[in-house]
Amino acid sequence: MSAPPARLDLVARFERQLEAYKSGVCSEVSVWLGTALPPGWVELLVEKAEIVAAHDPRFRGRLGERGDRGRDWLWAFMRHWLAALLKQQQPAWYARLPAAYNVGHPLPAPRYQPEIRNTKSETNPNIESSWPSVGA
Repeated sequence: MSAPPARLDLVARFERQLEAYKSGVCSEVSVWLGTALPPGWVELLVEKAEIVAAHDPRFRGRLGERGDRGRDWLWAFMRHWLAALLKQQQPAWYARLPAAYNVGHPLPAPRYQPEIRNTKSETNPNIESSWPSVGA
């Protein structure tokens, strides 16, 4: 007996979502922490999502919600699972994450930090700038 078409559509959509987001969650945390996560963590998250989806009809149902809700729900759960993995494997990194990340909230936007520029000329370090100073 084969799966009904709606079920096949849900499975295909889930696989597309996993493919699109599997590295996104790890990438956002890597950028936040300023370091690369260990190799293989992306695969661990994908494996976790596949196992839960295979055994939990409620989880599968949430993935099939209209619009972007299913996608957002999967993204939140992958954040939650990554937070748990960080807590277990890299507690110092985990401690640097906002508490809301544990429950799937996105990381806050990075604060703007203006780049500190050298006022010396790139071509000639002995001169300050080729621009005239104010009031000259």
